[in-house]
Amino acid sequence: MIRFTSTNGIGTVLGARLYEGSNWWSTGGPNDPSSVVVVFWGDQLVRGTAGFWDGMRPKGGPLVLLVGVGSGLYYGDDQRWRDDHSLLTAGERFWRSTPGCHSLL
Repeated sequence: MIRFTSTNGIGTVLGARLYEGSNWWSTGGPNDPSSVVVVFWGDQLVRGTAGFWDGMRPKGGPLVLLVGVGSGLYYGDDQRWRDDHSLLTAGERFWRSTPGCHSLL
């Protein structure tokens, strides 16, 4: 399901793709930024890979994409992150899921 939330009136529409059991990230507070966590296995989406849950996994391992975390930190209410360019850059990249992180899969 895609839930559309707003438009800027010139063709850009904001929306969120929702699945049953979707994963989300948040920085914690009720007004803090949050968005979707997209999980990949190798170069394929976990939710869209046929046979994934039956053990037919592609090569590679789990990677996660925290959608919008860099811009959420930059534009969020807590301005102390705005000058931490290494953190902002890291926020826009793929992250590896560690062996102790079972909730994403």
